[in-house]
Amino acid sequence: YCSMFWYAESIPHLEKSLSINSLQESLWFRLGYAALDQENWKLCATAYRRYCALEPDCFEAWNNLAKAYVKTGQKDRAYRALQEAVKCNYENWQVWDNMMAVSTDCGLYDEVIRSYHRILDLKEKHLDLEVLKILKTVAVRENSNIGNLEIKML
Repeated sequence: YCSMFWYAESIPHLEKSLSINSLQESLWFRLGYAALDQENWKLCATAYRRYCALEPDCFEAWNNLAKAYVKTGQKDRAYRALQEAVKCNYENWQVWDNMMAVSTDCGLYDEVIRSYHRILDLKEKHLDLEVLKILKTVAVRENSNIGNLEIKML
């Protein structure tokens, strides 16, 4: 079913197989992707969490787990999942972009700046006006720490 892109139809079959043998890591990944495709965020998070426990070096799984957490309002957990994704693939600017977005939502502005710098290292040209406006607002609002923030932004 998965190879024919019938993700909704594949979910019960994948779940049945995993109930028989829960150590089939590739099936956890497929179940996670099928659930992601169907926007079943709870199942998606469960499947990718199980997959990552069995295979912790897959940035794509960590990234998709982070997406499921974002969709369920668990941004702190999404941030931690993206930290793992970055460890697995330090060279992927899209993962860093996701890290920057989630860090912004979590109010982790030092991490936002670090992520933005890493994106620029990887991509040379990148402009995210929304993030820059947020950083400017934070810098102005927290004028006691503005010197530190300005130094980091340089």
